[in-house]
Amino acid sequence: MIQLLHVTPKTVGKFIGLGSTRKVDRFDQFVVKTFLHPLGKKQSYLEQKMYEHLYKENLHANIAPVLHMDEQICVQPYYRPVPADLGNYAIDFETDPRVTDSLKQAIHLLKDEMDCYDIFDSSNYALNKEGKLMLIDYGMTYEMYMTEWLPLARQGILPQISMGQCESCGVVKELRIYGEDDPDRRCVSCGKI
Repeated sequence: MIQLLHVTPKTVGKFIGLGSTRKVDRFDQFVVKTFLHPLGKKQSYLEQKMYEHLYKENLHANIAPVLHMDEQICVQPYYRPVPADLGNYAIDFETDPRVTDSLKQAIHLLKDEMDCYDIFDSSNYALNKEGKLMLIDYGMTYEMYMTEWLPLARQGILPQISMGQCESCGVVKELRIYGEDDPDRRCVSCGKI
């Protein structure tokens, strides 16, 4: 039985990421995804269902399981970040030695049977102890993206993530942009949430 840390949305961990619907903090060997929007909770719920499906097919070894979920947070194991060049890197899923056959099969099952949308996005992966790729963010379906996420992003309600130069620190990194007319081009480190 895994003993989880007692965490709430107010518990302080080490900040490691911020998406459009979830904030991610690290607590030792766990990550806690705090829901910023109802779609974040829906994504975590779908990750839980998808992991259970992959487990039944014995294709779960390279997919981060959901260890706990409630109305505000989701807890998963922590995996090391994939080294990136300015936050942008590519994975060749056919030739990269970090991609296992089990992961390839799981990716195709998630895509073909469960409509997963962004599972080829390199930022949705991390490395396990053996240096193999782990899919850590996989709860967005194509239908959810088109009918729920994209309309909210176009309205400026949910941020789109894009690479750009922060107007405060001058570093090229991920910026959260709320609609086409968002003039604030600061990064999260410089205060943009």
